[in-house]
Amino acid sequence: MGSKGRIPPHMRRSHPGLGMVYSEPFASAIRPPPGGLPPFELLPPPEIMEQKLAAQHVEMERHAAENQRCEKKVFDAQTDASNFERSTKVAENDFEEGRRVSKERENGCEREKRRVSREREWL
Repeated sequence: MGSKGRIPPHMRRSHPGLGMVYSEPFASAIRPPPGGLPPFELLPPPEIMEQKLAAQHVEMERHAAENQRCEKKVFDAQTDASNFERSTKVAENDFEEGRRVSKERENGCEREKRRVSREREWL
């Protein structure tokens, strides 16, 4: 109870390191240019800038053409998958229809065999 009326320890002292400010040893030698932008002497000549822009334009066109080619491939693949799915369903339906017809023929043959055997029994 001896701490009654006293400030808690975490409020008495500041955190270590808050009062210390370190300056980097080379910070004074390297300063940004005034105005926030580099001086015009550091920029390359306009001809070089035009060449760089032209090269970037060609590269962007190449990427756009490649993108269109890839989109066409994706579309063709999706169309092929859709056609395959459709043809698979048709084939499954044809198979089921063939199975049904085969069963009907089989049942018809069984009925015919029974009919013939009954006729023979009567004779």
